[in-house]
Formats: sequence, structure tokens, C-alpha cells
Amino acid sequence: MIQRIVEWMHGCTVWDTLTKMKAMLAVLAMLVTVTACTAADDDDPVDDDDQAGDDDDDDDDDDDDTYDGEISLEVSHVQSEVIPTVFTVSWTVTGGAVDQAWIEFGSEDLDRTARDRSEPADGTEGWGYLLGLKPNQNYSYRVVANDGDEQLVSAEQSVTAGPLSSDIGDLDVEIADVGVERDYIVTSQVVGFAGGPPMPMIVDGDGDIVWWFDQAPEGVEAVIRARLADDHGSIVAQYSTPTPDLTWGLLRIGMDGEVLEEWEIQDGRHDFDVLPDGTLALLRQDWDSIGQLNIRGDQITEIHPDGTESTIWSCWDTMDHIVVDPMAPPNDWTHANAISYSEMDDAYLVSLRNVHSVIKIDRSTGEILWRVGGPEADYVPTGDDSPVFNTQHGFHLDGDLLTVFDNRAASDSDLLSRAVRYELDHGAGEARQVWTYWPDPTIVAPVLGDVVVLDSGNTLVDFSTAGQLVEVTEEGDVVWQMNYGLGAGFGYIEVHESLD
Repeated sequence: MIQRIVEWMHGCTVWDTLTKMKAMLAVLAMLVTVTACTAADDDDPVDDDDQAGDDDDDDDDDDDDTYDGEISLEVSHVQSEVIPTVFTVSWTVTGGAVDQAWIEFGSEDLDRTARDRSEPADGTEGWGYLLGLKPNQNYSYRVVANDGDEQLVSAEQSVTAGPLSSDIGDLDVEIADVGVERDYIVTSQVVGFAGGPPMPMIVDGDGDIVWWFDQAPEGVEAVIRARLADDHGSIVAQYSTPTPDLTWGLLRIGMDGEVLEEWEIQDGRHDFDVLPDGTLALLRQDWDSIGQLNIRGDQITEIHPDGTESTIWSCWDTMDHIVVDPMAPPNDWTHANAISYSEMDDAYLVSLRNVHSVIKIDRSTGEILWRVGGPEADYVPTGDDSPVFNTQHGFHLDGDLLTVFDNRAASDSDLLSRAVRYELDHGAGEARQVWTYWPDPTIVAPVLGDVVVLDSGNTLVDFSTAGQLVEVTEEGDVVWQMNYGLGAGFGYIEVHESLD
């Protein structure tokens, strides 16, 4: 470039030289002007013929003009009208395309990221969610994009998350180990508070509710379970309505609050799971007759993404009819109440409340692989004189460790609720009790209840309708606790390190 400038100025008078230098400086000033959203590639000049959409193939002097490679990045955001802690951020690239883009955001530092959710990503536009924002707090964000060796960074934008729904009950949070990062808890306000609707919701590690959906369908009396879909693009929530047959329904809710799909489930039970391909696995009642009595058993039904259904398992095909719980209605045999899919071995785990059993089922054959608890158990309990568990609900299997929420455990002749863990010895056929947690003061939670073993080794115990969530150590110390006010409680729970 220096040589070209010298050639251009050769033979000029001083006045001509000054005039041309002034013009040259003006051009240079324009070239070095950088906007907040612009990156320039100032390496080798690119001929006009090389630009996309240029069909001019002649060799006139215009072909020698250089292209400065300038790309601009424009961003905008929209706040959800349904969930005011959620923002959709969009960006557009002009003058070219980028290899990848993402969002950086935070309340003080931009220390969190959100991915580009556009499919397929073409490099010219994209979008993503700001999730996990605390109500009524200010946040900043920017979009960052890579264009080869160059990086485009937008100007920072500011947003303010909206207020918490007034239909959420009073919550009290106690944290003993302040500063420890915790996962997000996906759960529900299982029943309405002070006349408000039940709703799915997400709680962060500080105990703040950062996502909720308070627009339940008319007539809904409970939200039992909420699950974050595998792509983290939606929440699937299970509702019940008090019809004569107790109708169950599922809603798929976009993270911005848009209802994407809805299913009505006849003869449902109160749990489901979502497989990685989007298949819904449902617990459903399965009726048959013994003598003059109609008996309600259970089955697993799958609803596939194309809308077709298939039955994976039925208790009538794999179990003997044995009445175990004298307190249960005589026609309610197994009463399946919790289900979890294991992708590692393509199997389901199911809790059968009225036979006090947790079973593992081969998804491809419908065969029961093993049973813990109940009259047909494959594992004999050791380490405790009491039954393995009684009318249990939620559970967590981690390798050979099975942790269960035991709703009616016997303790000094009282029926109280606890969390209990067993190590399954497949060779010896034993279920050895290795850990248990009794809350102090004691709690009776006859309905629902759940457990999740965290990566830290601590256990999150959900006393559900008793309105208490606690994180406890192996030693039984409570390090995190959330309590609902009178009249509300938690549904089943699952945890996620990130919402993105």
C-alpha cells in the first residue's frame, strides 16, 4: 500500500501533495471508524467478482476496487408477556455470515452464556433465551459472534426482569453453606395457593423462582410433575382435573410461555417421562376382572412424536395379583405413581405404591428385570428390621444405589416419612440399607414425595404436600431448605445444571 501511495503522489507539486494527503487522511479516518457492532477484515483486498451475488465478469477497472469485508451485528430483545423473567434475544448479521454466535449475560458481570437456538443456523441471523433471571432484577447482555479469525461483539443491552406471580405461595429459604453453586430445580406448586392456580415452576440455587406458568387450563386442580425437555426448549407439565374419571392432561410450554402442544390422557396416573427423541412415556390405568370385581392395574404407554401410541408393559402380563396394602381400595391393585426412563440400558423404573415395590422393566420386551420391595421382591432387605419401604413415591437409581421417598415408614410405631437408600447386591440378592434421613421435627407426607441424589453426594428430599424441600448431607445435616407457607406444596422434582 505504501508503494502505491508513493506512486500516486510522484511528480505532484507541494499543493497537489497536500491536497491529496488531505483526501487520503479522510479516507483512512473512514476506514478506522468502528461502530459498537462492527468488525472489519483488513487483510487481503477482495475483488468485487468474488462477492456473493456479483455476476459481472468483465475486466474493467471497477474490478480492481477493494471490498473491506465489513460485517455488522444488530441485536434486539422481547420480554415474554406470560413469564416476565424470560427474554428472547434476536440478532441479524449483515454484510456476510458468521461461523457461530452466542449470548453473554449477567446481573453484574457477563458470566453466563446462552446458545443460538436457530435451526438450522445459517450464520446471518439467530436467537436465544435469557433464562434463570431473578424477578425484579436488572441484567445486561451482549451477542458475540465469530467470523473466521475476527470476533463481533454487540453493544451491551439492559433488561429488567418482571415481578413474581402473585399466585405463588409464600416461600422461606434457609441456606447454611452460602456461596455453594446449586442446580436449578424443576418442580411445581402442586395445588393452588389462596385460590390461585397450581403451576409448573423452576427454582434456582438461591431459592428464587425464576420461571413459572400461571395460566393453567380451566378446571385444573393439581400439577403433579414438570419436566424440562431434552433440548431445554420447553417444559412438559402434567395436570389433573376433578372429573368423575379424574382426567389427566399434558401441556408442552415453550420457555417463553407459549403453549406448543396439549394432550388429554384418559385413565392416566400421576407421572410421566420424556425420552430423548421426544417420546412421552405415560403411566396409565389398566383394568381387568377377577371374579365379579373390576381391578385397576397399570401399564406404560408411549406417545411417539408422530402421534402413534404403543403399550410397553402391563402389570397383568408380568405380575401375580396379590393384595399387599389393606388400607388401599380393594379394586386398586398396583397404583403406579412414579416413572423414570434409563437411557443407558433402555429401561423404565416404576414405583408401585400399593404393593410397596420399585421395579425395573425392559423397554423392548416388557419384561420385569428386578423388583425391590413387595411380596415378589428379588432383593431381600438387610440392615433394618422394618420393611424396605411403604406406599413409596419418587426414587433415584444411581448405579447400584436406589434412593426412595418412603411415605409411611415405621418409626417407634408411628408412620412417618423419610428418605432411604439401599445398595443392591445383584449376586447375593440383597438390598442393604446404607443411608436414611429422618427430618427433625418429623414430617408425615402421605401424598407424592421425591428424592434426587446430587453430584455433590448430597440428597435433595421433597416432602411435597408437607411443603418442604431440603438438601441434606450424608451425615444428615441440612444445608439448604425451602418451606412453603400453609396451603401449598411441591410436586415431583428434577435438577438441571443449566437451563440453556
